[in-house]
Amino acid sequence: MHFAIGVFWLLICPAVRGESLCYQGQPGQSFAYRVQITAEEAERIRNWEGVLSYEVRSVAEDRLTITCRGNLAETVKVRHGPAGAPIVLPLPPAIRFPIPRFGTEESEEPMVVIRTNGEIVESRRLENLPYLLGYRETLVFEPLGDEDGQWSKKKEIDVVVLERLGPVFAPAPMGLGEQVKKRLRAHELARYRIAGKTEQGVLIERQYTLRTDQEVAGRPCFEVTGSGQIVFDRQLGRVRELKWEHWITENEELRSLRSRVEVSAQLLSSEEFAELEKRRKAALEEAKARLAQQQKAQPLGPGEKEVLIEELKSGDFFRQFRAAERLARAERQEPAEPVCEALLPLLESERGTLRLAAARALVVWATPTAKAKLLDALQDRRNPLVAGQAMLAIVPFASPEAAEIIAGRINELPQAREALKQIGPPAEEAVLRQLYRVPVGMRTSLLDVLGAIGTEKSLEVLSGLLKQEPIDRPKIEEAIRAIRQRQQETPGMPTNSSRPENGKRQRITSDFIRGEIA
Repeated sequence: MHFAIGVFWLLICPAVRGESLCYQGQPGQSFAYRVQITAEEAERIRNWEGVLSYEVRSVAEDRLTITCRGNLAETVKVRHGPAGAPIVLPLPPAIRFPIPRFGTEESEEPMVVIRTNGEIVESRRLENLPYLLGYRETLVFEPLGDEDGQWSKKKEIDVVVLERLGPVFAPAPMGLGEQVKKRLRAHELARYRIAGKTEQGVLIERQYTLRTDQEVAGRPCFEVTGSGQIVFDRQLGRVRELKWEHWITENEELRSLRSRVEVSAQLLSSEEFAELEKRRKAALEEAKARLAQQQKAQPLGPGEKEVLIEELKSGDFFRQFRAAERLARAERQEPAEPVCEALLPLLESERGTLRLAAARALVVWATPTAKAKLLDALQDRRNPLVAGQAMLAIVPFASPEAAEIIAGRINELPQAREALKQIGPPAEEAVLRQLYRVPVGMRTSLLDVLGAIGTEKSLEVLSGLLKQEPIDRPKIEEAIRAIRQRQQETPGMPTNSSRPENGKRQRITSDFIRGEIA
């Protein structure tokens, strides 16, 4: 039976605070690790490899706020069975990785707040690794203790066994996804001991065990044992390298399945990190240039608009879809009302792809008559991409109600941020209200919008937030600086949330690119 395992941290027990070993960092400091995970199963060997990049966003007392980006690419090697026996092709990995949000931007990266002793006090958007390895982003943050002694860390966790639904070779977003097969309570214990010192730092030995409370045939359903070593650099204040091996045993009534897992992480030198960043930024700029070329509006030919309107009204899905896609890439021509009227019925189609094509076309062709249907489309939960395009289409006619809905979905859809900026100061009150509704660690997008559209009212609210010593203090200060700079550069800038005079309708795009270290 194919399975995958996710770990949910339920209880973090206090660890001994390190007197000499502690995590350090300065705001703006970046570093990266080359990570490799190899799992040997009976039928296959799975390997994950990649670079995880970290940036220290803020430091307050004994806490560091750190964001992470990067991916671990997977390869699978199928083992051949005995002579004459068929090869069993495994299901694709059903790992507890959340499906990526559509167009996730860099400011929405995974974030973790850790104490200098390695205790995690807050986190967001962390992704579980398979084989009970915990969170991808915290793999290199081990608990620390007294350099001259020993320490341990106990956790009570949930082991979640998943099974894949849908076509065998379809990734989860394309298939039917995953479902929880069973959830088991387990206890985890990690012991640490200072084994000596090397040229690179303090050598720490790590012993690890995990057992589920639930048993089968007198044995725990899952049992994990392992050991390894960690090298901690006291001067840098971070792990320099780690390597350990785990043996995972799944016990069933009539058999036991055993898998061997190796984990290694190596801190990149400053030269290696600089080279990877250079490559990442170059690839990002190249992708942006290609996207800009693809998005360049294409004028309609003589009589083409009338033909496309007829296609939209044809009732044939393929003809309607092609027409809507062409109009989404076209330059707006007046009168736009006939095109808008032909597109609006498609927003109610049962086909999500047709609704999306119509919404994209309405970004270019919407008129005030589309306001009511676009307002409904903002709340489309069947296909979030439709809602994202509707946000951009409704900008010229946005009401307080629309701004409220858009602000409420700012952490779901990147188009929300762009739409709120285009709406401008009239969206300020909706954004300020949302500021108090989301967790502190998830206010980045809202603060970015306020920096672009905020007035004196925002300055007053943000100044009040600073008095609470929030962990996102740098972002709040950045928003305040942006507002004050706009006030200096634009003497006539609104001091309240009134709507400024709108000029020519702008062409808005909703495509976002996120750069990763390859």
